[in-house]
Amino acid sequence: MQNKHKSDLEVENLTGPITSITTINNNFFRTDDKWERNDVYCFDKKNIITYNNNCDILNEICNDSLHKFTSKIIFKYNELGIKISADFQDSNDDLITKSCFIYHDNGDITEMIEDTKISYTYNSRGYLIKELWFGPNIEQQSKHTYKYDSKGNIIEWIDHDEFDPLIYFFEFDEYNNVILKNVFSTNGSLREEYFYEYQYDVYNCWNKKAEIQIEGRKILRKTETIREIRYN
Repeated sequence: MQNKHKSDLEVENLTGPITSITTINNNFFRTDDKWERNDVYCFDKKNIITYNNNCDILNEICNDSLHKFTSKIIFKYNELGIKISADFQDSNDDLITKSCFIYHDNGDITEMIEDTKISYTYNSRGYLIKELWFGPNIEQQSKHTYKYDSKGNIIEWIDHDEFDPLIYFFEFDEYNNVILKNVFSTNGSLREEYFYEYQYDVYNCWNKKAEIQIEGRKILRKTETIREIRYN
C-alpha cells in the first residue's frame, strides 16, 4: 500500500492491457566461491494474479512446489472502486483470516487483521510515509518510515525495530524497477547488499528478474523469477 492514487498494476510498474500474471520463483546458490556452480535447491511456488478493468487485483491464487492449489486471496471493492477488504482462504475455500480497510477524513488508512491493527500515514502526494503495527492490547509492535524520489520510488525505508533497527536504501532503473538494495545498521555498517537484473517485454514490463545477494566479491544467493504476463 505505497500509493493511494495508483492502481495495483501501476504500483508494480506494469503497463499494457494486462489481464493476469503468473510468476514462478527459483532459488540458486553458489556452493564454493572458487568455482562457478549454481544449483537449484528450491522451487518456491507459482502464483496467478488476475485483475479487473480498473487494473486492481481481483484475486491471487497460490500453488505449492507441486503446482497444487494451496490458498487464495480475494479482494473486494466498494462502488467507488476503493479496496475495502481482502479474504484469505485455504484450498477448501474456508476463511483463514480477513483484512478490512478503514479510510479516514485526513487521508490516512487503518487496516484491521483480526487482533492486529496497521495504521498508514500518507503525505500530500498520496505516498505512504509511516506504517505502525499494533497488537491486541493496542501496544505498538513495529514502525516503518519511507522516503521517495521524484518518481514516487521508495529510496529509503527505515525499520525502527527496538532491538535491531535497519535502514534500507534503493536505486532504480529507467522503468522504476529496483536495481540495488543496501541494508545498513544505524551505526553505518553494511549488513546486506543486493543487485537486480531484468529482461523486459515489448510493453517494458519485466518477464524475468534475478536478485543477487553478494558479500564482497562472493555471491551468497541468487533468486530468479519468471513472470508470464497475459494481455488483451
